[in-house]
Amino acid sequence: MGREKVNGKPSMRNQGNHMTPASPAFRVLILINVRWWNATAFYAVNIARILKKNGHLVWVGCNRTYPAYRIARAFGLKVVPLQFYGMNPFSLGPSFFRMLGLIKNEKIDIINSHRSEDHSFALLAKMITGVKTVITRGDQRPISANFWSAFRYRVCDAAILTCRNIVEQNKPIFSSPGHKNRVIYGCVDENHFSLSRSTAQTVVKYGLDAQKIRIGLVGRFSAVKDQFTLIKAASIILEKHENVQFVLAGKEIDITTNDLHDRIQELGLASHFKLFPVVEDVADLMNALDIGIITSIESETISRVLLEFMFLGKPVIGTSVNAIGEIIRPGECGELIAPGDAAELAAKIIDLVESPDRIAAYGRKAKQLYNQLYSEPVFYQQYMAVFDSVVPNDDG
Repeated sequence: MGREKVNGKPSMRNQGNHMTPASPAFRVLILINVRWWNATAFYAVNIARILKKNGHLVWVGCNRTYPAYRIARAFGLKVVPLQFYGMNPFSLGPSFFRMLGLIKNEKIDIINSHRSEDHSFALLAKMITGVKTVITRGDQRPISANFWSAFRYRVCDAAILTCRNIVEQNKPIFSSPGHKNRVIYGCVDENHFSLSRSTAQTVVKYGLDAQKIRIGLVGRFSAVKDQFTLIKAASIILEKHENVQFVLAGKEIDITTNDLHDRIQELGLASHFKLFPVVEDVADLMNALDIGIITSIESETISRVLLEFMFLGKPVIGTSVNAIGEIIRPGECGELIAPGDAAELAAKIIDLVESPDRIAAYGRKAKQLYNQLYSEPVFYQQYMAVFDSVVPNDDG
């Protein structure tokens, strides 16, 4: 199909703090059928937002009952009810034909799909219409060994993987000659992840201790996030240092606030912990921490919270799981530990607590690396490089 200009004008590509002319705008359909608001849904809606911000025409397709549909609309994006999850032909069929009509009527250049079910229907649309397909995969599960699943990745025009481990885990698929794949980690939603108050004001609001080093884990209360390892590490740290305060914040999933509180009580640590199952101004709370902790035992193929800590200029101690192990530079912007190793986590925290200058230096480096490698302009440029590679420029 080739790219077309939007309102007769070329799009503008963000280069750092200024805008420079880029190739004509793309017309992109983002497919994101995820039933909850997770990192994959965020990644998809975030790139849709950024593309629109930079002058491209973007549609987001997903089930109208999913959070991504509502959030995309709130961002001013065009949304289309496309249901590609499940086995109901009475919803799948109409959605597919609605998508074909959209591709034809709006002259869509690229379908960028973000879930397995979306990949399949994007590929079928490619076979019928010739639309270019870019698959984005942020799922930690190995790609199924069946023919159709592998076929999708072999015939798509490009594949974007959200961390290198996805490539390593699926080498038989992504090492094929001539296969186009690119690792793009993502970025913070810099338009909306903003501070509303000073650190001092946040400390007062949440009853934090201004005199102590504040150490926190922000993530859903779930076994995969492994808050209990931080609690165990805290019991070791407090035997040596009393000048620390620990924060756990996140939505209750398969672990409740009471579960965490009971374990904290058992270890006699109640006076050193603050638990927040509901936080509206999460950026403010994260900014009030001195050290960020990520103890996840799996997942983290899109480590949204890690990039948010780095965006805020905070050092992070994290497990060597997927994107965490690929992004954190030990001894520069944070430290890495083995999953579930409370003793190692305690040792790393103690090292930083005993060297406040290193906390500050790590934080500065984290912010520098975010700006250089993971910022919104970088994320956009990386995506555009993929799009430029699959759609010919018909302008001139």
